[in-house]
Amino acid sequence: MGNNAANDPYTLKCKERGIKIHPARFPAALPEFFSKLLTDPGDIILDPFAGSNTTGAVAELLNRRWLAVDLQEEYLEASKFRFDAMQA
Repeated sequence: MGNNAANDPYTLKCKERGIKIHPARFPAALPEFFSKLLTDPGDIILDPFAGSNTTGAVAELLNRRWLAVDLQEEYLEASKFRFDAMQA
């Protein structure tokens, strides 16, 4: 599971707005696998190192509730782009 997406909505929106792209993104398949394995719909998933919040976006798609925490506010702010893409 590599992470070489350069044209996903999150990356494109960050580039468009001149926002630093989180350097340690991982593919959605990773939190999807563990979310399905370890949780049920309606459960809460906590990501204490959320970064670009891939886990939160996956949790939304899987009908899980989620909490995201990160020391870098700019990463959390940019993570909103993941949810904008889901609305489209």
